[in-house]
Amino acid sequence: MSFLAKAAIIGVLFAVPLAPLYPLIQKLETVERAERIVLNSFDATGTLALNSLKTTGQLMSGKWPPVIDGRPLWGPIPEPPPQADISDKQIDGTPIPPNERVFTLQDLAIYTGNPGHPENPDNRVMLAVGGIVFDVTDLGFKFYGPEQGYACFAAKPSSRALALGSTEIEDIELGDSVEDFTEPQMAQLREQVKFYTEKYTRVGVLIERELMVDLGFR
Repeated sequence: MSFLAKAAIIGVLFAVPLAPLYPLIQKLETVERAERIVLNSFDATGTLALNSLKTTGQLMSGKWPPVIDGRPLWGPIPEPPPQADISDKQIDGTPIPPNERVFTLQDLAIYTGNPGHPENPDNRVMLAVGGIVFDVTDLGFKFYGPEQGYACFAAKPSSRALALGSTEIEDIELGDSVEDFTEPQMAQLREQVKFYTEKYTRVGVLIERELMVDLGFR
């Protein structure tokens, strides 16, 4: 808002005559315009100086052509780097994140937490639920480690037993077999997967099982 407009508002509100103030208002508006010009000039000069410094630094470092704000000063614009494509790694058409491992049952069987296995020198403990493999060592060794209360679930797929809350041998041996589950039991299995996802570290998926896909997890 200009000084003249501001002064007009003040005049209306306080019944102040504006005519005697016109010369002062005009001077103030001139000063405001001058300040705006100077500030804009400083802004433009500062940007130009910064870009000049960037360009000079790139020339001295041997970078050619110089790049400003990610774009070369001349020549073709380079293509952006390719993004990681998780679709290259799949199980039955389901994309697997590239940082995850695909386990066979033999791979998983190593991670009981028992010392002495050359492929598990850190004595990690892992288990699978819903076709997803979790490392439970850090927070769960006292539960799933050797000779602990839930060691029966370690190093194997345990979807059925965990969903049923069962430590019966027959449920544990059936692993991921849940074809006879009712919908409430499937819902309980989904809750188990969410629980392990929130508490433990997901490290991969089982290649032999499609249960992860059936449950709607990725």
